[in-house]
Amino acid sequence: MDAYDPLRPPPIDRWTELNKSKRLDLVLAYHQKQDDELPNPDAHAVVHVIVENQIAFADETRDASVSP
Repeated sequence: MDAYDPLRPPPIDRWTELNKSKRLDLVLAYHQKQDDELPNPDAHAVVHVIVENQIAFADETRDASVSP
């Protein structure tokens, strides 16, 4: 995965194979490219990563819970 776009959900398998630092780097790069002026870019990126992780890992949990 080479780029992050919050308007397009990342493929879950690609997102979860990234380490935490790479996820944060991708989110920060997106906002830098957009010239977003954020009061605390690092905290903002952490929130993005948390939300994407919740979506990704909720999907994995749901899949595991219905598997025989």
